[in-house]
Amino acid sequence: MTLDRAALYDQAEAYLDALTKRDPSRLVWAEDAVFSENNVQLAVGDGTWNTADGRRDYDLKMADPVTGQVAWFGVIEEHGHPAIMALRLRIAGGALGEPLREMTVASTLPEMLAGITGVGSDLRFFSSVGTPSILIGEMTLAGV
Repeated sequence: MTLDRAALYDQAEAYLDALTKRDPSRLVWAEDAVFSENNVQLAVGDGTWNTADGRRDYDLKMADPVTGQVAWFGVIEEHGHPAIMALRLRIAGGALGEPLREMTVASTLPEMLAGITGVGSDLRFFSSVGTPSILIGEMTLAGV
């Protein structure tokens, strides 16, 4: 079963909806699904599933229908504070397959912005938002 780009985006949205509701049972999981954070395999429902309580407006989605994978980069809320998160899902037979990987920036947005040491000259627009590449000197990440 091959999913098109729109269907893969729908899978990412369903995952994020379940994550912010802290309810992984809202999703169909493959038997071999693996969930990991900070390079540690966790049970589905642990980790960010216990801390995410919202989602901000900014997001960027990428999908590869050939491999059945979708990625999301955006801002969630953990205990009411913004946290940048990246997510990649592989969809196999309509179910979330192995591996599921997630990365969260373990910092506040003001700290991250204060750490910018360089700005590229490659301004690109995503919808109505323009952004160049940025270089952040140092930040702490949680995930793989």
